[in-house]
Amino acid sequence: MKYAVTTARQLVDSYGQGILQFEEAYAEYLEQFGFQLFVIPLLSDIQSIYHLHPEMIFLPGGGDVPAQYYDAEVEIVPQKSRDSIEIKLINYALENHIPLFGVCRGMQMINGFLGGKLTRVLDKSHPVAINHYIQVPNCDATYEINSFHRDVIKINGLSNKLKIIALHENSEHVEAFGGYKQPILGMQWHPERMGKCTSGRKYSNKLVIELIAKGGGK
Repeated sequence: MKYAVTTARQLVDSYGQGILQFEEAYAEYLEQFGFQLFVIPLLSDIQSIYHLHPEMIFLPGGGDVPAQYYDAEVEIVPQKSRDSIEIKLINYALENHIPLFGVCRGMQMINGFLGGKLTRVLDKSHPVAINHYIQVPNCDATYEINSFHRDVIKINGLSNKLKIIALHENSEHVEAFGGYKQPILGMQWHPERMGKCTSGRKYSNKLVIELIAKGGGK
């Protein structure tokens, strides 16, 4: 069994107490690739994961990224402790050449950390919770995927350390990216929320398998 380390959404309950929320579907999705997923506490020292020798760092969806990652001033719900630990995890992955996989918000965190920018869509041109198609550059293939995000990465907002893997079929929104020199994969959609036999799920699995193959340490 291989180990992957992840974080969780930072929330406050009705009593004002901080809580963590994690969707078990992520763990079920990564299990098919032989990974056991560990959720690291937000107040934890990252050194606590060293003994696990994780073979993947996984950044899940859920909520807004830091305000400085946007291309304009927007109102966000901050998750400062989560941001702090995820930045450390990104550094850990990059320094050790460990596969770094981000879904939705996780993808946006990676792009922002590497100098890219995020755009908030304020009109109805970008509906949420409605499936759409993605286009693979220089290829005729299209895949149907889901959409649960209000913020997008435009082509000109993508970090110069990342390369486009897939685009929104009808716009210049980056739907998936990879690293030029590092084993990085970002998906704007949620593969764990798609049926196992859909073309989008199969394409997602292909990208994850390719990511894992690029790992292996320095």
